[in-house]
Parts: sequence; structure tokens; C-alpha cells
Amino acid sequence: MVFNLPDYESQLVQIRAKIDEVDTVIAEGLVHRLQLADEIGQLKARTGILAMSESRQTEILHKISTQFLELQPSEINAVWQTLFNLSITRQLKIIKK
Repeated sequence: MVFNLPDYESQLVQIRAKIDEVDTVIAEGLVHRLQLADEIGQLKARTGILAMSESRQTEILHKISTQFLELQPSEINAVWQTLFNLSITRQLKIIKK
């Protein structure tokens, strides 16, 4: 099978442009999520509550896995564990101030 390279390159550029748009949306969502995590950290700092809630993490993982069936559990865990770690790290910095 012979591929039309100019067509391939054109399609590749178009798809990558769409990925760039999605990356922007993801980054905006991440900034917003971390701002909310900071708010939770400030609230926990005032109340003396720990920065981590395993039951909340389990709840989130379950919700995502049932809403987005096209994602594999391992993919969900990989991404959200990173999000949880970022949130906890930020909250701990706030609580320790």
C-alpha cells in the first residue's frame, strides 16, 4: 500500500492542532482544579483536618470510571493519582504555613 505523503502530512498537522486545543482545555481544567484544591487546603488549615481523603479519591475514581467507559481503569488511575498527588502536595504546603 502506498500512502500519499502530502495528504498524510496535512492530516497529521490537522490532528495535532486538535490535540493542541484539547491540551489547552486540559491545562485550563488543571489550573482550576488546583485552585480548588488550594481552597480546600485553606479550609483544612483552619479546621486542622488532614490533607488526604482516601474515600473521596475512591469516589472520584468510581465516578470517572462509570461515566467514561472508553477509558481503561489503568488510564484513569494513572491520571487521577497524579492529580491527587498534586492536590495533596499543594494542600500540605498550605496547611504547614
